[in-house]
Amino acid sequence: MADKDRQTKNIGIVVIGAGSIGVQHCHALQDIRGVIPVVVSRRLECAQDLTQPGVSVVKHLKDALSFNTSFAIIASETISHVEHSLEAMAAGLTLLVEKPLAIDSIEANKIHSVAKISKKLVFVGCVLRFSDSLNKFRAILHNLGKIYSVRIECQSYLPSWRTNRPYRECYSASLEEGGVLRDLIHEIDYACWIFGWPDSIYGKIANLGVLDIDSEEVAELLWTIQEGPFVSIRLDYITQLPRRKMTAYGEDGYLEWDGIANTVTLTKNNSVAEKFEFHQTKKEMLTTQAMALLYSGIGSEYSMLATGEEGVKALAVCDAARKASSTGVEEKISYQ
Repeated sequence: MADKDRQTKNIGIVVIGAGSIGVQHCHALQDIRGVIPVVVSRRLECAQDLTQPGVSVVKHLKDALSFNTSFAIIASETISHVEHSLEAMAAGLTLLVEKPLAIDSIEANKIHSVAKISKKLVFVGCVLRFSDSLNKFRAILHNLGKIYSVRIECQSYLPSWRTNRPYRECYSASLEEGGVLRDLIHEIDYACWIFGWPDSIYGKIANLGVLDIDSEEVAELLWTIQEGPFVSIRLDYITQLPRRKMTAYGEDGYLEWDGIANTVTLTKNNSVAEKFEFHQTKKEMLTTQAMALLYSGIGSEYSMLATGEEGVKALAVCDAARKASSTGVEEKISYQ
């Protein structure tokens, strides 16, 4: 990746939405010289902590276009992604839409279809693709030989996510736009990015009544890749000791990624385990992702960005998992 200090010429990047992730994007953009973060928030009081040198806050997208603006990061509520994405594309901007691309694959395809017709670039904010430790896992996976199975676990406690706001009032608790499949779609994205896209899926999605919310609290997913491994995924909002791990089991040993400790451990048959440690922060990942967005249109090495098409496909996996949970049988995945 190019260094974050690579010189740019006063390019405005619009951040639509001043919630938690919008603020994080804005702070990450401040680490790139020559970039002017322009926050669009219809409730200006929500963006008060962003009124600092080098950051502009406006009420409408049209007000942001005077800042030599070519890019937009859509960081609003998931249910507003389609509206805000279409508005930004109509303004001629290249987009990075926070994950998930929309509430389901049908809605997400509205963005993708317009992007294809208008020939606009749209990417999805799957920032774990820029994790140094995850990329190390991906790079040394070949040491296992043939991969037999992969187990992924992303478990945490929703009430601990945002301590400054009651969790039942957050979008995560909403049946319409929350739930573990949408919130933790990172795991589906990187599983498919590394191992390939499945044709069908088994799924069990449930609200166990632990948190008194409307959305699903837990999900268990299972699929196979043609001529590839079994992939199983556990997602939940109810585990108070957080876990984010992926383990690949192969003919020559196993490989584990710990996304919280930022470590990768390779254990080969009859060998001592080899451990790799990383110290990358979430802000550094967001900054690297923003740099990839900046240079996405000039045919560079920034190919790790999740595309709009992949954003639709990840949601199609979620849609099929919900259907499988309802029918109790394996369901085909309908990629739009």
